[in-house]
Amino acid sequence: MRISDQSARISLSYEQAIRRVVYSTFRTKRLTRGHFNQIQKFRNQNQEYSFVVLDKNDQHDYVSSKFKGERIKEIYERTIFGQMQTDIVRIALMLFEGGVYIDGTKRLTTPLSEVIPPTARFVFAHERNIIPPEISIKTDERILRNHRNTMSLGA
Repeated sequence: MRISDQSARISLSYEQAIRRVVYSTFRTKRLTRGHFNQIQKFRNQNQEYSFVVLDKNDQHDYVSSKFKGERIKEIYERTIFGQMQTDIVRIALMLFEGGVYIDGTKRLTTPLSEVIPPTARFVFAHERNIIPPEISIKTDERILRNHRNTMSLGA
């Protein structure tokens, strides 16, 4: 099944600091029926949001337009790791466009209105991956002060 962008279907009476746009990236806009149905369910739970889907070509075009002549564009084009390319796109989208980024392979079952308070300026979602003990990661505790389940909210 083919996934496409979708405009918000309803508007809410309250304001929110974060733009009501959800970005997702995929290698292609052709998805399995199950994956497509899960995304549609999420969209139905979040009708006050618009959804923008970027496939591999859209991601390349976005980076090319935002970083023309800059080193990051060269890094994006030369990397052999697709995840690194997606990370560059994800960070650029949040920096330049704002909104919410949800990886196309992830699933959130709670409506965003129940997760994102109106005053939040950003949402940092993380996965519960096991990090090998030989890898040291230092985190600014201020970023995680509003930790709730798998989300950190900045107010």
